[in-house]
Amino acid sequence: MSRRRLYAVLKGAGIRLEQWVIAGRLETACRLLVAPNHAGLPVSAVAARCGFTGPSHFTRRFRAAYGVTPREWRRLRSQASVRTSSGPTVTRARALHADGKGKGELGAGTGPVR
Repeated sequence: MSRRRLYAVLKGAGIRLEQWVIAGRLETACRLLVAPNHAGLPVSAVAARCGFTGPSHFTRRFRAAYGVTPREWRRLRSQASVRTSSGPTVTRARALHADGKGKGELGAGTGPVR
């Protein structure tokens, strides 16, 4: 897919490339935070593996998208998995529309993705 086509598709969906990339990184982080084989991985390491430049930036983006910190997410999801094997699914759409308007923290700024 050409760069031009990518931007056209994203524009048609009402999102910017930055939003799409961050949402994908956050989805990956959600999976890593609750994966049993990554239970001992510090939040800062999850942030780095998902392409964030620092843990504080990652935590701010995560909280804006999901309403809890990565540490709280890990704790809540691990407790939920003990009670039930199913739960809410993390979706890119949820992260993109964190504030219900599609212009939450994920949509702020026009600079490079950090």
